[in-house]
Amino acid sequence: MDDKKKTENLASLSENDLTTVSGGISNAKVDMYNSVIDGITESVDSNKAVKTITSAGAEGIKSVLNSLRD
Repeated sequence: MDDKKKTENLASLSENDLTTVSGGISNAKVDMYNSVIDGITESVDSNKAVKTITSAGAEGIKSVLNSLRD
């Protein structure tokens, strides 16, 4: 398609068409940001779980060592 055809096609778009296109772009951006935020949240939750497990493991090791000391 040559540039003149592209320009004619764009010029023929109604205001509703342009609103639909811009709304679609906005929604896509929001979806992308939400996905990123969800990914970060999952990562933070995973790190919390790892810290909790590690902390529980450390407490378990301490209690075993303390019982060996006694």
